[in-house]
Amino acid sequence: MNKLLAIFILSLLPLSSFAQFNKDIPFLYLTGNDDEIMFRGLAHEEPIFLMIQDTNRLNRVIFNLAIYNNNEGVATRLILTDGKQYLSHVELGQLNHYQFVRFDVPLQSLSNSKPNFKLRIVHSALNHGRVKPHELLTVLNQKDSYYRPILEPIIAKDRNNLNTFNALLRGGYFSHYLTYLHPLEDAMSETSINGASKIVQGLTLRTQTIQENIRYGPISDDFIPGVRIIFGTTLALRESRFAKDFNVAGIKGPFIGVTQKSDDCVLLLITGTNQNEVLRALTQFALQSSWLDKKNKQGSSIVRVPSSGSQRVSLDDFVDKVNITLSSINLRVFVPSTLKFDASSKFVLNLMVNHERLLPNDAMLILRLNGVHSRSELLHSSWWRESHYYRLELPLQGFKKGLNTIQLKASSLDKDINIVVDSQSSTMVIDPGLEFIPLQTHYLRPEGVLAVADRLGRESQISIPRMGQEQLNMLWYFLSNITLHAQKAFPDNLITFSSKKSRRLQVILSEPFVGPESIDVNDMVEKRNTWKQKILDKLFVFGPELSTQPKNASIKHNQLEEDGYVIKLDHTDIEELKQFLSSTQDVLPTGKIRLGNGPQSLHEGLKFIVLVWPYVLSGLVISLIGIISFIIYRKLERRA
Repeated sequence: MNKLLAIFILSLLPLSSFAQFNKDIPFLYLTGNDDEIMFRGLAHEEPIFLMIQDTNRLNRVIFNLAIYNNNEGVATRLILTDGKQYLSHVELGQLNHYQFVRFDVPLQSLSNSKPNFKLRIVHSALNHGRVKPHELLTVLNQKDSYYRPILEPIIAKDRNNLNTFNALLRGGYFSHYLTYLHPLEDAMSETSINGASKIVQGLTLRTQTIQENIRYGPISDDFIPGVRIIFGTTLALRESRFAKDFNVAGIKGPFIGVTQKSDDCVLLLITGTNQNEVLRALTQFALQSSWLDKKNKQGSSIVRVPSSGSQRVSLDDFVDKVNITLSSINLRVFVPSTLKFDASSKFVLNLMVNHERLLPNDAMLILRLNGVHSRSELLHSSWWRESHYYRLELPLQGFKKGLNTIQLKASSLDKDINIVVDSQSSTMVIDPGLEFIPLQTHYLRPEGVLAVADRLGRESQISIPRMGQEQLNMLWYFLSNITLHAQKAFPDNLITFSSKKSRRLQVILSEPFVGPESIDVNDMVEKRNTWKQKILDKLFVFGPELSTQPKNASIKHNQLEEDGYVIKLDHTDIEELKQFLSSTQDVLPTGKIRLGNGPQSLHEGLKFIVLVWPYVLSGLVISLIGIISFIIYRKLERRA
């Protein structure tokens, strides 16, 4: 069955021709984020994934980069390579303001079929002076940087047109246009809305940007510039005006195909002979959306911080053996928003590194967390021994909630030295966090919504009580935001028009805020509210709610043991929702420790005690005062 599905997905219709693109595209489409890129050390390299399937279609590419470089005692070069050969370079001045650098790179002779470029900053000491590598910094501002690919039209007989479409989408070639989602059946049905939600998630992962230019519903004009995605059964397709654009009779199962209506209007079809096949094709579009090379392990997996028991993972599960003088190792770690860490919680890399003919202080390992330098380690002398063991630690308290990126790179003055990480002999160890349950009614942290993406959304539900264009825009933005930050799709999530709770995790969008008690949940908590539970509730509360928490985002749980939550987002328009989801205020968690996921070892038990002893001590003091008062009272009563 899987083979048949793959055959139908890859059985693509011919694509007449894409227009010759010649536009300035924001640089963030090459990297997937709009943060500043920090180049640290004597040499630092960053990959640029320009996914064009065949290079004879890419005549040249122009880069316009905004760079800050102000380092004393060094000469700085910015080099562009394709990972194998040198393409171009420019000398950077040492200035106390941003300078704009232009690369114009002809690529007709480039042999690589997937030109994944690399930007490299190299500093050289002037007049044989001494420099401190850890103090060298060059910054690339992505918001003010652009690139312009000069492409030839794509030939009509290209059978990889869907791959090419994905590459163009990932490259930002349609970023100037709207994206239209056109259901072939009833646009206002829950089935169509759920189908569109899967498409939004797939688009988010392909472009690595939040989808803010979605237009949903039938459009009368067939030649509006942009991408139009139509979805529904082949029966509905046969009765629509789009039947002439596809070979409907040849579609026998789940199908994804693409064709071109005009120079700047592309039509993508997701269909099947029945609703189940349409659902399978939509799920496939949402899940099979990685823009990275499938043969490359990097970026394909995410490790999750556990809530109980230390986690030890082989580095070979995430990366191949790699020379870190030429390229970096990039790991992704997801921190659930319901975890709390103490000072002893660590993320540890146990590395087996191979390097030869290396003098002391000639090279160092550099570890960055979310683009910020976090740890450096000088490499040992290697004249007598080839393999060396290194242990690099990062405190988990420094990790943000949600997705974190860890980058490992070697910096060396001698570029001929190979510093190779043996991934099969290297491990990654993550200490567990202490999980807490939010109080029954409290305001929500923005990171808390990422729980919707857990288990592909099989246990989550998003409710839209009031349907309208503004609510749909909020839904697309909400889905896209979670998909981007969790870096995965959750196609099994259920979208309903009713506030009735049918899954363990429910998010209610844009409902009038009356107060936390307005959420209709069952009374399981009240039934369990015995004297023992009341004491635990008072002992294990982290602190009062802070006034900085958003007042129109609340959460209420109704099943402590089963993680049942109702999240209510009372935002009247999309701008309020954006402001809430982009909030970075560090709000202390308000809740109680989950005793069911208690310590699994002596070390974790000690951490558990250290974390909760103030509350235990408070309880003991209160109990002791009560006992002493009772004894004194009885003695006074006897004397009387």
